[in-house]
Amino acid sequence: MDAVDNPSTPNAGALPETLIGRDEQTTAFRTLLRRLRRGRTEQSMIITGLRSVGKTVLLNSFRSIALEENWEFIEFEAVKHGEGRFRGPEPQKASDVAALLGRSSQQSGPTRAELIEMGLLFTPQHGFAAFTVPDVDRFMKRAVPVLDVPPVVSRRARRAPSTES
Repeated sequence: MDAVDNPSTPNAGALPETLIGRDEQTTAFRTLLRRLRRGRTEQSMIITGLRSVGKTVLLNSFRSIALEENWEFIEFEAVKHGEGRFRGPEPQKASDVAALLGRSSQQSGPTRAELIEMGLLFTPQHGFAAFTVPDVDRFMKRAVPVLDVPPVVSRRARRAPSTES
């Protein structure tokens, strides 16, 4: 085929004139989002294929679909050979983060455990935590700009008998 007329553009993410033969995947992705919106589970999707078959173009169309459906879209790329560039911000002392929230380190433990279980947080060493997704900390600040955090109440104060009459 003539190089000028060839619709294949082996350039990651280069948008072809039309997206052909991907109706099954885009329909499955729309179904996945709609089921999740209703609190139902759905099979995850893994996109594989040889070079220049349109994997990145398909993922970009998934992004457009997700945004149309009012989902947030977070993009990150993992790298080989143990490079940590795909990680989020540098690890922070858990006690410093708790102090910013007006809590003790022990009070933030359950939240930290939930974030670790969801894969959003990891602990590179004892007493430190870091996000696994780039910019998720900024996203969380945007999504929840004001945190209503209850004041710290020590165990001693909770156990003390009331003196009110």
